[in-house]
Amino acid sequence: MVRRPVKRLLIVKMSALGDVVMTIPALMALKAAFPEAEIDWLVEPASKDLLEGRPDINRLLVSPRPLAGKLFRTFHPFKAARVWLDFFKSLRDRRYDAVLDFQGLFKSAINVMLSSSPRKIGFAGTRELSSLALTEKLPPYDPQRHALLRYLDLVGYLGAEPVPGWQDKPYLHPSPKARQKASELLKPIGEAPFIALSPGTRWPTKLWPLSNWERLAELLNDARLPMVALGGPSEKEWCDLLAERGALSLAGKTSLDVLAAVLAQAKMLITPDSGPMHLAVSVGCGGLALFGPTRPERTGPFGDLFEILTPDVDCLGCLKRRCPLSPQKCLGLLTAQQVAQRAVSMMSRLPDKPVPE
Repeated sequence: MVRRPVKRLLIVKMSALGDVVMTIPALMALKAAFPEAEIDWLVEPASKDLLEGRPDINRLLVSPRPLAGKLFRTFHPFKAARVWLDFFKSLRDRRYDAVLDFQGLFKSAINVMLSSSPRKIGFAGTRELSSLALTEKLPPYDPQRHALLRYLDLVGYLGAEPVPGWQDKPYLHPSPKARQKASELLKPIGEAPFIALSPGTRWPTKLWPLSNWERLAELLNDARLPMVALGGPSEKEWCDLLAERGALSLAGKTSLDVLAAVLAQAKMLITPDSGPMHLAVSVGCGGLALFGPTRPERTGPFGDLFEILTPDVDCLGCLKRRCPLSPQKCLGLLTAQQVAQRAVSMMSRLPDKPVPE
């Protein structure tokens, strides 16, 4: 394809954590293809910490959607409208040569449509009629193709090729401040290689039962393997129970940038299909991912840092957020003994992380 001049680009990938992380290789490809171009990224507040300060992003646009929604729910509709109007004005004032919709949802389509760019690029056939906002449509993507590769396909349309060797080294680098904060939080476990445990995930069907996590922590503690339990405030109760079984709980104590820094120091992560799983890959942390209702070939950890464990069920990869049976009939069939045995084996094979200075 003949590469057309591009001076200013906008990436629209607003959420969720794992999807934002998996878009970074596409950003790297764009910057390599158009080194002089200004590249902006539209993201939601929850994921902005990961992108702030990146030298390949000229300007980070933060969607006002959560703030406007809160104002509307608290009976301030005019303030909500003003927030949106101010944001859309700033979006239109920034005249882009091309806007790339990586999200493919209504919430992204609105921003794409209202941007002042002659080229609005994305895949045809996306959800919520979002492709109607596009001026240039790639053929519908193969749903069986990994999401990260689909994002690279999208920038490939502009002539941007993946950066050689990008997946052989970390491609997300926590800030020095985040690394320092992570080191302070990890002082109680000393310099020993540790396993990170991240029990939380957004779908109920992707959860591994709490009793399994508790038994896993007991087994790893018996094996004298230091553990760190990770999660947001909503996972604090689970992480505190793991702390009673020997883990250091950091639930609710880490921003996304600090979480990335903790994972960069971990020897491995044990997690269901989750955002921290993709975050671990991006900072070079290996691990063990527990998959049941979702499909690792679509959204699993990219590359060979992770191993996948799945239960023996006929409905594997059903893509249902709620199970007509129960989680115990799916991921719950994976025992703590199975996971612990695989984790101990992996710990003996994975290289040690250098102690941060």
